[in-house]
Amino acid sequence: MQANPTPFSALPVLSCLFCVLLSPLPWPPLLKAAFAGAGLMVQCYWVGRKPALFLPGASFLLGLLQDILGGGGIGLWLLAFLIGDMAFRSQQNPAPQTQFHTAPLPFMPRFTTRFAFVMLVGQGLQWAGASAAARLLLPPLPALLNALLGACLFPAVAMVLARVERACWEED
Repeated sequence: MQANPTPFSALPVLSCLFCVLLSPLPWPPLLKAAFAGAGLMVQCYWVGRKPALFLPGASFLLGLLQDILGGGGIGLWLLAFLIGDMAFRSQQNPAPQTQFHTAPLPFMPRFTTRFAFVMLVGQGLQWAGASAAARLLLPPLPALLNALLGACLFPAVAMVLARVERACWEED
């Protein structure tokens, strides 16, 4: 599917921006952990599915915004967003005409595996930054659990985004 200019061309970046803006809100602990990677989930999905509509500059700015809103070390989420951009942009979509929602099995393992790697790197960067800021080695288990939670939630988020993609870019 070719990415043509449509009224929905800004949807990938705006949906990621929405998730990044939701992440610093005061959520209960489990939802807070889930929303920490929501922007990264949405960014990775759209870069993998519609790379022409989600440019690397948008990944850079959204990662920087996530850092600023999150209150952690500046550049850590930014680096995770750029790594996610590279990991998903570098993949070759073997069936560009195939919709994600109609054929989830060929895409789901590849997307989920790549996202699990990106989320692990992102949480590892957050853990390293927090450890450096505290000047002591913090336990890595919370970062690993957040990465695992993000990897487990990614298929559900991807299926919702696939429905949005189908509704917005369905060929007549």
